[in-house]
Amino acid sequence: FRMDNIYTRTGPILIAMNPFKRLPIYQNDIISMYFGRRHGSLPPHCYQEAEDAFQLLKRDGIDQSIIICGESGAGKTETT
Repeated sequence: FRMDNIYTRTGPILIAMNPFKRLPIYQNDIISMYFGRRHGSLPPHCYQEAEDAFQLLKRDGIDQSIIICGESGAGKTETT
């Protein structure tokens, strides 16, 4: 958290902590970094969750869902 790494995992669940400041973690270069990458090859990020769901959809043809929840101000809008 002190190093602005706001994402972590516990099993299949991605956890995000509110850094209480703007971070440059939602730009196109970050999206590109996670595009096509295997799960776990990069630090946890919401873009990895999206990439995993998309790859499973393409591979298995099964609908995917991502649930985003949290307290007010926790970053849900930034994540979506």
